[in-house]
Amino acid sequence: MQIITLDNVIFPELLDAWNDGKCVGRFWKSGKVRTVCATRQFLIVSAENENIKFAYKPTRSLEEAIAMALQLLAREEKRGHQVERQAEYVR
Repeated sequence: MQIITLDNVIFPELLDAWNDGKCVGRFWKSGKVRTVCATRQFLIVSAENENIKFAYKPTRSLEEAIAMALQLLAREEKRGHQVERQAEYVR
């Protein structure tokens, strides 16, 4: 995954994708919430509680992004972090 911040040239494009994306869930790490979002082009994870920094990974489809988001949430759960999935993604 790549990290971008406000001063990155593609930040506005990624923020638009974030706002139009589908929230898959969130997890808590070091006392901070990270929200996991899927779009047809990206898997996006917010850094901490603010939308000023994102981690993202390009994807080929919304389905691939959702699958990757669920894998990420499962991995964080195995690490002992609190995880919350949107109702449609609860096992």
